[in-house]
Order: sequence, then structure tokens, then C-alpha cells
Amino acid sequence: DWLEAMPPHVLAALRRPHLGWQMGAAVVRRRWLRPFAPVVASPLVALYCRARRSLKKRGVSRRRWACSLCRRRARWKCVRCLRSYYCSRQCQNVSWHIVHKHVCYKPARFWWSVVVYGALAVLMFPGILTDPVVYDLGASCLILSFHAMGVLGGGLATALKKGMGVDVRGRTLELVVVGMTLWLTAASWGCVWGYFGQPARCGWGTLGMAGGDGGFLKDSWTSIVGNSGAGEPPAVADGDATVTPLSTSDLGAILRLWRAFFSVAKSGLAAYDGLWSNYAPAKVASWFCMEGSALGSDISADGTLDVSNSDFCLRMVHDADPDFLVAGRGADHARCAADLSVVTGVWAAAALAALGGAALRRGAERAQRRAAQAAGAARGADRAARAADRAARVAAAAALAVRRGVEPRPHQD
Repeated sequence: DWLEAMPPHVLAALRRPHLGWQMGAAVVRRRWLRPFAPVVASPLVALYCRARRSLKKRGVSRRRWACSLCRRRARWKCVRCLRSYYCSRQCQNVSWHIVHKHVCYKPARFWWSVVVYGALAVLMFPGILTDPVVYDLGASCLILSFHAMGVLGGGLATALKKGMGVDVRGRTLELVVVGMTLWLTAASWGCVWGYFGQPARCGWGTLGMAGGDGGFLKDSWTSIVGNSGAGEPPAVADGDATVTPLSTSDLGAILRLWRAFFSVAKSGLAAYDGLWSNYAPAKVASWFCMEGSALGSDISADGTLDVSNSDFCLRMVHDADPDFLVAGRGADHARCAADLSVVTGVWAAAALAALGGAALRRGAERAQRRAAQAAGAARGADRAARAADRAARVAAAAALAVRRGVEPRPHQD
């Protein structure tokens, strides 16, 4: 009976539910799925909501949310999970009684989500156990790449809207930003792997254009990386492709700065390694020190690990190579140099776009304050003019009364 008293848009949404509502209803109908659905789905929904809020702040997404039931513009959201949006109290009531009360994300389920997604991450990426720092840096690259692409996408949307009157905000631009984020993350993470001794993972930044006759790299050296040597460096074969490697003297200012940064990072890792070597208990050190694979020079002919020539405890410190960009060490290192140049250019463009947007917003705020001050001054001048006109009229009336011999009445003002 209470459904019959609902507004027409609620009844229409129940007659023709959208795909998300159909999936939620299918989960609710299976009682054994009710405890697991929020644990698995809510972190993904929360990640989506947070990412979309970030894109909205940068001008990539449109500033509206859809109702979880009828898909109209939403104005409220669930106060417990903060992940379900509604356009009216009626939609919230119907959604709560039918679906949402069974899947609403309780704070007590947070640690279950941590356990589930932690185990899933270990199963999908076994290297997390052996190279946790590299995967942490990969997650950091994902976050930074998303913010960088959001800034660039928002700047592009704002420029097109103000310059050409074209509004490109919406789902398409969101998908473009997500795709470019994945590309930039792959390129950045490939450079991280190259620094830790696996330069073969580089190449995502140039999307294969670094192969062939090396035309992309050849054109990029003079404009981005630099080429201070005399003549072209020798070509290095990479299967069927040929890539021109970099040498130390060919590094431009950007890659020289990166090489200095990686050298400082190597020193910091060495200091961290010294703490493990000198202060960690022997049992704990045996779990982490040089466990798993290492560089080829530390593996003997019979396949056993030989650490007699290594001065480091942790394998990531042993594998860290500040010179993975230079010294003509092969096609993989040349790809790492090209990828790092592309990534640096994208991050620099995002930084400039962020600074330019901040400067434009500050200028707009100053202009609004000046306009408000000017409007306030104009209103003050108008009030003063009206007061002066009123005083002039009172004085004129008093003078006229004096001439006529009539006692002027005191003005009420």
C-alpha cells in the first residue's frame, strides 16, 4: 500500500529499473550474497565516488549526481555509507526497504574489505611480497598520474568552453582522463622498474615509437633530452628493431637532473639498508636480505645465490641503478630515457596548467573583489547624493517660507 502512495517517477523507476538497480536486486534475492556484496562492491563504489569528486573539482565531470533509484538529479545521500545518492525522501525510502539496507556499507566491514582486497592483490601481483617498495611506488604513480591528467583534462575543458563555447565535460572526457591515467602510470612505473634493474619494462611512454629506425628518439633528443656529443651515437640492435642508445655526454639537462635525483635516492636506500644490516635481528634479516632473485652477477653457475661480492642486504638496494638512463647500455635503457622524458613533459604540463588555473582563479577573485568594492562605492556615492539632494530641497523650502513670512516647521529628519 505504501508503494501506491509514491510519486509517479518512483513507480516508473520500479517498473523499468536501470542496470545497477537490477544487479542490486539480484544480490539481495540471494541471501548468501548479502554479507559479501558490501565488502566487495563498496570499496569500488567509494573509489569511483572519490575519483569523480576529484574530477568535478577540476572541471572534467559535470556537477551533478544521479539518483540511485530513478536516475534523476540527486540532492541527498545516505548518511552512513555516503555512497548512495537520492533525489527525494521517497526514493530513499523505497531504495532502503528493497535493496540498500542489505548492502549499506557499515564501518565494521572495513577491515573485511582490507582482508579481501589484500589477499586479491597478493594473488594478482605476487611480486608485492618480494618488491613491496616498487609496488608502493607504482600505487603512488597511479595517484599522481590521475591528478595530473585531471588537471590537464580540466584545463582543456575550461579552455574550450571559454574560448570556443564548446562544453566537453561528461562521461567521454572522464573515460579519456582514465585512459591517459593508465598510460601515464604504465610509463612511470616502467621507469621505476628500470631504476630497480629491469629496464625491459620500459617502453609504454613512447607506445612503441622508440623502435624501428629510432626516428622518435632521434627527434626527441635535440628538443627534450639533448645531444651534446659529436655525431650520432652507435645503433644497438633490439631483435628486428634498431634503437639509438644514449651516452653520458648526450644527456640533456632534464635527464641529468633525474640522474642526480636517482643517485641521491640510491644513497638514501643504502642508508636504509645499513639499518637492516646492522640492527635487524638475524632471523628477521634472513627473511628479507637478498631473498629471491638478484642480479645475474650474484648467481653462481650451479644456480645458487652468491652474495659474497654484494655490500647490500636488501635486493632492491642492490638492484638500484642510477645510470639506467645512460652509457649506451642497450635499447631498453634508451626506451627508459625516452619514457622518462615523456613523463617529465606531461608532469611539467600538468604543473603549469595547475599554476595557470590557480593564477586565473586568483585574478578572477581579485576582479570580483574590485567590482564589489566599486559597486559599494557607487552605492555610497548614490546615497550621499540622495542625502545632499534631500538637504537641498529642505533648505530651499525653508528659504521660501522665510520669504513668505511663514514660520518653517522643523523637519522630522
